[in-house]
Amino acid sequence: ALIQLAPLLFLGGLGSGGNLSSFLCGLRGGELSSLRWQQVELDNMRLFVRTASRLEEDDDGRTTIVIGPAKTEKAERYVALPPDIVAELRAWRIRSPYSSDDDFVCPKPNGKIQYSTQNWNKYVLTPACKAAGVERITWHYTRHVFASVMLDTFGDDWGKIADRMGHESVEFTRKTYGHWIEPEQQETKNEAEKIGSRFKFKLSA
Repeated sequence: ALIQLAPLLFLGGLGSGGNLSSFLCGLRGGELSSLRWQQVELDNMRLFVRTASRLEEDDDGRTTIVIGPAKTEKAERYVALPPDIVAELRAWRIRSPYSSDDDFVCPKPNGKIQYSTQNWNKYVLTPACKAAGVERITWHYTRHVFASVMLDTFGDDWGKIADRMGHESVEFTRKTYGHWIEPEQQETKNEAEKIGSRFKFKLSA
């Protein structure tokens, strides 16, 4: 049911193209908020994840947002952009008042970096969930939706899935998502054995 949300993330509003990119490309919140236009290669249908934002407290206890390298070495990666995303991002760059290479793809209305996913949850994801008639989810669940698409595409090729998700290790990916696919595989195996036993019975009768 969650995949119904994808078209609804074309909702109007600042950064809608980038929001949909997170949903269909598996970007973490910090990766999306720090994404600049210079990292988006529309002609090559890909973007390059090399940074991530995070919140830190200074010596006075004030919270500030810091842009640093991607979460891990494996998190630095190229992400393929489906044709619909490319078209939406092209249109968004034309509409956006912040479209230079150094500008953020999904900024706040004043052009500054989004410091959390709360605005996306409130103004984009929650209305999309309501319109789709599904239970409200948080922004991090968009990565789980992307993971489900990767599982459907690559099956149990955990190396490819880990690369697309930007996970540090294949073991982490399998530990996190393995239960989504392995019971189904076992069920199919059991079904095949059951069918095979019935054919054997009929042939020997």
